[in-house]
Amino acid sequence: MDTRQRRRLKEMWGQHIIFDYPLGRHTTLGVGGSVEALYEALEIDQLSNLVRFLHKEKIPYLVVGKGSNMLVLDRGVEGVAIRLGGPLACVEVADQEGGILRAGAGAPLSRLLDFCRSRGLGGFEFLAGIPGTVG
Repeated sequence: MDTRQRRRLKEMWGQHIIFDYPLGRHTTLGVGGSVEALYEALEIDQLSNLVRFLHKEKIPYLVVGKGSNMLVLDRGVEGVAIRLGGPLACVEVADQEGGILRAGAGAPLSRLLDFCRSRGLGGFEFLAGIPGTVG
């Protein structure tokens, strides 16, 4: 990623983007280098615009969860790591009558299981103990 691209990312996504972020701290093992930029996605429209920009600029990206299935090279990672937060990490009842549950890809599996357990919902028990996210 060049200086112009970094400047443009900062202009467009401001406080939601952090450069040279130590991505290893977001893995289960807690080791590894930095990623060129970390973006905290809170809204689907902003995420969509970011992905379009990254494609256009040929900047690699990856969506990261809780880091339980990821190892980061000590030399670091090129491009942008995207973490899903806010509404993209929520768990809610989407349709009470239809019994539809909505879980964002960034929602921790533990939150999904707690939500279901507190409402007497079953079927996700097999996910217990997995330190990841829905997505």
